[in-house]
Amino acid sequence: MSNNLFSGHLPTYIEAPKLSILALSNNFINGTIEQLTCRLHSLTILNLAENNLTGNLPHCWPITLTVVNMAHNKLEGLIPGSMGNLNLLGVLQLNGNGLIGELPSELQFCQKLTILDLGENKFTGQIPEWMGESLINLTILRLRSNLFSGVIPIQLVKLRKLQILDLANNNFFGMIPQNMDSFLLMASRDDNNNNRAYFDLPNSNQKYYTLSISVTMKDMDLEYTSSIFLVKSIDLSENNFTGMIPKNITTLCGLRNLNLSHNHLTGLIPTEIGRMNSIESLDLHSNELSGMIPHSLGNLIFLAILNLSYNNLSGKIPVGNQLQTLDDPYIYVGNDYLCGPPLDKSCNLDKVNSCGYAKKIGEDFDTIFLYLFVVLGVACGFCVIFGVLLFKINWRNYFFSFCR
Repeated sequence: MSNNLFSGHLPTYIEAPKLSILALSNNFINGTIEQLTCRLHSLTILNLAENNLTGNLPHCWPITLTVVNMAHNKLEGLIPGSMGNLNLLGVLQLNGNGLIGELPSELQFCQKLTILDLGENKFTGQIPEWMGESLINLTILRLRSNLFSGVIPIQLVKLRKLQILDLANNNFFGMIPQNMDSFLLMASRDDNNNNRAYFDLPNSNQKYYTLSISVTMKDMDLEYTSSIFLVKSIDLSENNFTGMIPKNITTLCGLRNLNLSHNHLTGLIPTEIGRMNSIESLDLHSNELSGMIPHSLGNLIFLAILNLSYNNLSGKIPVGNQLQTLDDPYIYVGNDYLCGPPLDKSCNLDKVNSCGYAKKIGEDFDTIFLYLFVVLGVACGFCVIFGVLLFKINWRNYFFSFCR
């Protein structure tokens, strides 16, 4: 009964103990759901997304549930700890509501979770360490646009099946974890149906539920359904991360989207970034990155979106290969020491502030000093010989007799 024009209130109770699927998504249904699921003892799929439901989440849940989708409603309050009893739950989508509070520790017992989408709410607190320890089957973790804070726990990199990590628009701080190469599926360029298995629902409910996930990519909010298993994305934008871009992140060769914009990242763009040859969208703008733009960016043949604006980058903008197609000056604006096309600022080699130029000057000085030391050494040698011949008569007589 999804995708219709149904309206009105949901009943407080539904007496249907053998009902296994309740799908009323994308309608105009309103009312509360606090007691709705208490007597649906056989329910496996609950899909009430995109309605006008209000109030709190239920406290009583059928333990048979594999899918709970109440996204895009007007729900409030906390996630009840009773959801931790859903040990068959594979998909939990509560995004686009007004839910508050910290994540209940009981969720760690939902160890079959593959999809956890809590984006666009008002959740607070830190990402709990147990998320990386217990929810090891997660393929999608979407927490964007909340009020989360703190550092990313190192345990999160244990989620080796993760394909989409979206923590954008929160208050996270600290350094990005160094060992992000542990995300093994992101490191794989395998785009065949093998990855689809990680999105399968328990109890063969796949044919009764169509997964839909929003991914912010290529400057757009894209809705993925059946092709979601092809998407590999990391979005840490609009936070307060500091430090350098981890070099190990460049080993994620299957990654299609990387967005680290609007943070306080410093240091160089890793030269190894050219190894990420599946990347389609790379956004590093509004940070404090410095140094030259790596020439290896030109090796990214699928790169369609690039934004390096508003950093402290310097030197000549690389040309050739894929970079020839990215000719929008806005990609590079806000970097006062960048020059060359597509910017109007031409490169003057006497004034370009670049590492390569400084290195050349340094090499020239090394050569000059080498010659200077050789000349000084020879001069000192002559001085010593002359002094000996001048003050040692016996040595002087022997030297001239030898010359004759």
